[in-house]
Amino acid sequence: MSMKMARQRQKALRDANRQARRPDRDDVARVALFWLIRRAVDKGQEAELETFQ
Repeated sequence: MSMKMARQRQKALRDANRQARRPDRDDVARVALFWLIRRAVDKGQEAELETFQ
């Protein structure tokens, strides 16, 4: 498969996912990070969160 064809295929896949409103890997990572932070705060682990800055 040539680079041009691969690029077109990837663009078509991204467009289809966007139209179907499927989350991409950045959306999933953002939700996972929020979940981790929220859980740490709920457990009172703010000091551990400070180590990530």
